Amino acid sequence: MSLNLLIVPVVYANTSITLDRISTWAFAVLGFTTLMLVIYLLIVIFQPERF
Repeated sequence: MSLNLLIVPVVYANTSITLDRISTWAFAVLGFTTLMLVIYLLIVIFQPERF
């Protein structure tokens, strides 16, 4: 939810068209998933013996 509050102004500022609420939630979920994947991969790279 808090990520959505950070993403929505950026999305609206970068587009000239209006986006509906579902699209902004989709961007927020995509961004959150990408961030979690990056963090997971960094942990796997730097601590491979745990996996």
